[in-house]
Amino acid sequence: MATGVVNAGGRPLETPFGTVYTTNITPDVDTGIGAWSYPAFERAMREGIHRDGRHLYPAFPYTHFARTNDADLQALIEATAEMEMADIDATFGRMS
Repeated sequence: MATGVVNAGGRPLETPFGTVYTTNITPDVDTGIGAWSYPAFERAMREGIHRDGRHLYPAFPYTHFARTNDADLQALIEATAEMEMADIDATFGRMS
């Protein structure tokens, strides 16, 4: 279900664990990360834990962000706020 909207999710990512479908990281409040607080974003980026407490699949490279400084993570979340919104539920962590 690739949507054609940049960062709206739904694109397949083949892994040794199966196919993981990318998620919507646009600033849409209902289907993207627009409602995420900075602490929730930081925890996902550094620890691989979704804001609802679920662990992110191994396809998410959170270990690469573990040592990212606060200013850079703040810049990342601010950059997502500038993206085009997409009200598309790409079903977080869907795998096949």
